[in-house]
Amino acid sequence: MSKLVTLCLLVVLVFGIAVFIFRPGPGGIQAQLRDGHSTMTQKIRSFDYVSN
Repeated sequence: MSKLVTLCLLVVLVFGIAVFIFRPGPGGIQAQLRDGHSTMTQKIRSFDYVSN
């Protein structure tokens, strides 16, 4: 019985973490990846202009 309860709690915990990480909107991981990509693109482009 305790194994079943532990398994259920673990599934709820993992599902909660997955929902928290992959939630849509400004706080989700997709928005953070887009922001990071645009920041890196700006840094690389500005370095290109300086080196020319």
